[in-house]
Amino acid sequence: MSVIILFCLSFLLVEYISWHFKGEKVQKNTQIVMCFLLLFIFFGFRDLPILNDTAHYYRHVRQLFDNTLFDNTPWYTFDSSSNFEEGFQIFLRIIGLVISKEPYSLIVITSFITTASLLWFLNKSTSHVAFAVFVLMTSTLLLGYYSAIRQSLAVSVSYIFYWCYKNKYYKSAIMCGVVAYFFHHSSVMFILPVALYHIPFTRRNILLIMATAIVMSLSIYKILPLLGYGDSKYLVTGMEREAVPLAQLLDTLFILACLLFYYIYGKKYKEEIEKDKLYVSFALSALIVNIWALPCLPLFRFSMFFSQYAVVLFTNSLYQAEADKRLKILKYTVAVILVLRILIVLIYRNEWFHLVPYSFFDFSLEHQKTLFGY
Repeated sequence: MSVIILFCLSFLLVEYISWHFKGEKVQKNTQIVMCFLLLFIFFGFRDLPILNDTAHYYRHVRQLFDNTLFDNTPWYTFDSSSNFEEGFQIFLRIIGLVISKEPYSLIVITSFITTASLLWFLNKSTSHVAFAVFVLMTSTLLLGYYSAIRQSLAVSVSYIFYWCYKNKYYKSAIMCGVVAYFFHHSSVMFILPVALYHIPFTRRNILLIMATAIVMSLSIYKILPLLGYGDSKYLVTGMEREAVPLAQLLDTLFILACLLFYYIYGKKYKEEIEKDKLYVSFALSALIVNIWALPCLPLFRFSMFFSQYAVVLFTNSLYQAEADKRLKILKYTVAVILVLRILIVLIYRNEWFHLVPYSFFDFSLEHQKTLFGY
């Protein structure tokens, strides 16, 4: 457990170290390089029991690569009856046929892509990269990006989608949306921030948007069957729950707190970011999707496309607020609260992410155990 806490705190250390360099650009690049190394090593070489889906993907890839027919079929083929999307199947074939037959190569490669794309996004969005990563990690939002491998690839493409749409490269944005969809079908949710982008952000309209989100949340089990998801196993599982999942409630409150903080304390920063309305639309989408997920937990996966935007708004607003001497201690208060949050999760709800005990993958073992009961 201490390993996880030290790992979280290391991002604050990275920020502190970067301050010893002259020039904002050098400081930022230092943070990016050090954050990349920390994230890639920690997640790219994690053991199979770490994070919920790691072992499942490893087991699938091992069976796929060991299949005698694998080498005799073209890289662009896919199985239409598979539960995995076509793009992800082709991605696996490229890894196995071109790069390596080692099943663990999937974990290394996807961790590299996830880390690089996240830091590319943060580099474009904030000067406080290390602190943003710290917030993502201690809020546990970051863990989903490395656990849900197929969706993490779609999330990586979503950053390019945002950039293309923002700069009015609409054909390229549509292409990115299609590519992301073939990695994970949840990418259809790109339509939500795009729709919000075309609505004037007056106080009245935002209240109406939130009211609509709440009404849809209360009616979610009537809406989903109309969209063709009536026989989904995830829908059935969600309906069997008698109470709101604690993890989802915490995530929703966290995103709400981020946006409220941005609204109250952003001030000058808010004036700048509102020139990029699409960014705020993505952040607002995070809150909407989390509200939908309160009664139907599987919908929380949609928030992986949007939560990082809310975190960046919060991070930048926090540093703006810090300029006020009365709020100087605010950043350290936030850091303490977030560390306590992940500490409590690790102690009482480790089954949410399976981070403890942390260990690295042992490449020397000839046969890897992949069944851990989750």
